[in-house]
Amino acid sequence: MTEDGDRHLLVVDDEVNMRQLLKKVLSEQGFQVDLLADGLKVIERVARDPEYYHVIMLDIRLPGKNGIEVLRQIREVNKDIAVIMMTAYESLETAIEAIREGAYDYLVKPISIDEILIAVNRALERKLLQQENIYLQRQVENQYCFDKIIGKSDKMQEVYRIIKDVLTSPAPVLLEGESGTGKELVARAIHFNGWKKDQKFVAVDCGALPENLIESELFGHKKGAFTGATQDKTGLFEAANSGTIFLDEICNINASTQAKLLRVLQEGEIKRVGEIRYRKVDVRVISATNKDLKEEVKSGGFRDDLYYRLNVIHMKLPPLRERKEDIPLLADHFLQSYSNKVGKQVGRIEEDVMSLLVNYPWPGNVRQLENEIKKMVTFVSDGSNITIEYVSRDVHDADQLKRYGGIEESSPLKSKVAGLERDLILEALKANNWNKSRTANALGLSRKGLDKKILRYGLDRRVKQGKKRG
Repeated sequence: MTEDGDRHLLVVDDEVNMRQLLKKVLSEQGFQVDLLADGLKVIERVARDPEYYHVIMLDIRLPGKNGIEVLRQIREVNKDIAVIMMTAYESLETAIEAIREGAYDYLVKPISIDEILIAVNRALERKLLQQENIYLQRQVENQYCFDKIIGKSDKMQEVYRIIKDVLTSPAPVLLEGESGTGKELVARAIHFNGWKKDQKFVAVDCGALPENLIESELFGHKKGAFTGATQDKTGLFEAANSGTIFLDEICNINASTQAKLLRVLQEGEIKRVGEIRYRKVDVRVISATNKDLKEEVKSGGFRDDLYYRLNVIHMKLPPLRERKEDIPLLADHFLQSYSNKVGKQVGRIEEDVMSLLVNYPWPGNVRQLENEIKKMVTFVSDGSNITIEYVSRDVHDADQLKRYGGIEESSPLKSKVAGLERDLILEALKANNWNKSRTANALGLSRKGLDKKILRYGLDRRVKQGKKRG
């Protein structure tokens, strides 16, 4: 398709005056208009470049082939071309046949200029909307393809295997994993790669819904069912009908809602708050929790019968600290993604930085790593690599305290002390134009002691860069 392909029209009519009139009217509106008088040549032209024309104005009575037959063959080549049929002989049967064969519109001559422009612009709008929908669908499929769930570790390979196994199954899926491990991403991958991918995906954060409104949100309510229910409301299960509903933090729903959810899974039906009749729904349920749901059952906080209904297919998403070999892959992916997003040419993550990332425990899992890389890309200079100075204090101090403090995890006090010392040394180096001897004297340290602290806090690269700029 050419750059202005969405403005290309073909007018097909055996009357030369009609062809010239349509070309004049449409060209004045900025359309690129081609003319033909023969039905056979139309098929040849469309077959040569099926994507070129987006709108074709086609007379019913043509030499060679009649317009209905031409329409039929156009749609065999490309059913997305909007074809507007024209005729001087008004016939209900012909109009019905043309529409049945896929014509976008049907105009009876004589046709006013307004009629022509309205019909063409509507057809073009429909075509552009189709293109946008195709683009969005491709974006969705790309966003939630398996390539976006990154990891080469054994634990992630097991995740991939289970996802592929459940794509064609309607069975409920239970995802367990810490916050930030990508449970919703996996749920979306299952839906958008599975047999319901053309249907709705509705995500619900059960932990964010007020307890007194959760049933209304999930199942809907009838007008007057409670104070504030001023009109009937469709619940999220009905909204997701024929598709998938993702119930995140499922452990937060109360006992009453658990009973209603159990009925959905057993009978495939819901009842709006305040109603007496049940409504059928066909919804695939994917649920998720950052808790051990089996332990919640043991403690009495979650129904055991509901647990077994939800837990037909179980998937445990590993925390990032248990798949360290995936951290470089994820970090490079986020680096590339955010560099492109902000229009920066960022180099690579240098080895000492990557070492810090790999050895950090990441309590916030993949989401925290993503935010860390996002901050690095924000502050790094265009064309530069990611160096130690762009590492956040939490990540850097955790490494330093682990190495020099004799502890596995940082305490708040030691972290603050280490951070303060690092900042003081850095300020002193800047004030003394990166001269180590003068900085050591200013801080009351030996030159050797300062060198150790510079290495401890990863400031050696800053010193080298400072000297070069100086």
